[in-house]
Amino acid sequence: MSPSTFDVRPGVEQQTPKQGYLQVVSAKVLKAEPMQLTLPWMWGSDPDRPGGRKVGTAPGYRISYEAVLRWQPIGGYGPKEKVPASLPLYAPNGTDSLASFKVGAQDLTKPEHFTVSQIQPHTPVTVRGTLYAYTGQNNQKQPALIVYPYRDPSGLPEPNRMTFLTLQSSGQ
Repeated sequence: MSPSTFDVRPGVEQQTPKQGYLQVVSAKVLKAEPMQLTLPWMWGSDPDRPGGRKVGTAPGYRISYEAVLRWQPIGGYGPKEKVPASLPLYAPNGTDSLASFKVGAQDLTKPEHFTVSQIQPHTPVTVRGTLYAYTGQNNQKQPALIVYPYRDPSGLPEPNRMTFLTLQSSGQ
């Protein structure tokens, strides 16, 4: 399993707002560094281990990527409201892969953890970021990189529900 052959687009999409107005045009791996990663607290225990014992770390990768994003201003603008010529794009620059991209954000609790640039409607912009993925298996029991679930598909936070996003190999 070579992480450089994995499609990081699904992981990058998880870092964009769930409303869908920030679209991922493309994404590619820049560097994949093997490392031991601390498991998210929500995962609690590993059901594949005897007795479902608690696990603290797992082998995985820090994946640096470059992505092209495009702001598609949809919804939120009234019929007489003009779409702004540009808005600030806040791209996470820290080591926390759970941070998300934000457009026009005004309620950032730690703005120093973001790089700010301007984004224009329908115009692609290149960004860089980091994902963390654990080595594991997908539903077909094939090797896969598993990205921590950034948000529940239902939109509701459910700490007991574990949904896994796998980065499938571009060769599969």
